[in-house]
Amino acid sequence: MKFHGILMTRDAADLIEQSLRHALTWADFLYVCDTGSNDGTWDLIQAAAARDARIFATRWDKIVFHEGVRAVIVPQYRKMAKDGDWFARVDRGDYRVCRGGRWWFSDTYMRM
Repeated sequence: MKFHGILMTRDAADLIEQSLRHALTWADFLYVCDTGSNDGTWDLIQAAAARDARIFATRWDKIVFHEGVRAVIVPQYRKMAKDGDWFARVDRGDYRVCRGGRWWFSDTYMRM
């Protein structure tokens, strides 16, 4: 079983590196989509992806974010998942915590 994180972001240069580092403490793969940042976020995402093969970077300019937009990413990377894997929504500044040896997730995950 593996965890696949989906992070949609825009203009998060102040948080993105910390968010990526933390997400990679629990995610086996991290799919990061920049929706048109103007503050250097995209450059930071690309640099992180170059350093860590678990990060897959995508950029969509001029997209209006809505909750369903993450569903576009899942088919793009579904081939990397196996039965029993999980896809989890990751938000910038969103931190999962480990308590008593178990990871606590919000209700934002989907099992494959």
